[in-house]
Amino acid sequence: MIYKNIISNGIHLVISKLIPALLLMLVNIFFSRQLSFTDYGNYQTVWSIVSVCVIITSFGLPRYILLFGNFSFYKKTEIKKTIITLFLLTSIPIGIYLFFFVNGFPSSTKILIQILLVSQAFYFIQEANIIAKQKNKILITTNFIYALLFFISQLTILYVVGYSLNLCFEAIIIISVIRYKNNNKSNLPG
Repeated sequence: MIYKNIISNGIHLVISKLIPALLLMLVNIFFSRQLSFTDYGNYQTVWSIVSVCVIITSFGLPRYILLFGNFSFYKKTEIKKTIITLFLLTSIPIGIYLFFFVNGFPSSTKILIQILLVSQAFYFIQEANIIAKQKNKILITTNFIYALLFFISQLTILYVVGYSLNLCFEAIIIISVIRYKNNNKSNLPG
């Protein structure tokens, strides 16, 4: 029985990550072919910063949730206070680093990077909670919708609206709010 559950959960996790990974790869292919070296380099630099800093900003909470269980045993107010405190403890130093030591981006882009970083870290915490609750259909649906909206928004910006790094990240932040709202359907903290 446990073996079957592990295999089922593993398959759901792979499915929930496969389509987003494929669509992200396609976006990267389109961007690498259409953008200048500088624009594509800036786009990838921001994602590199977010990828590294999201680990710090999430403060190990996703791992904690996966090891010890979901948040359903705690009061929502306690969860919110803990997450906000952790985000402040980690986001402020990262924000200082971005504004004073990362060159080549205007302040508006650095603010968007910070917002994107927090939204991604918060989602990783939500995702770990969904996995801990074994709400696999919600995980697959949410990741699919997010990936599809991400793909459509980025290609629309690239081919219809006209490329802008800030516009790309503004779209991702808006889509992240949609992803957050969909996850709240599973009674997650928030």
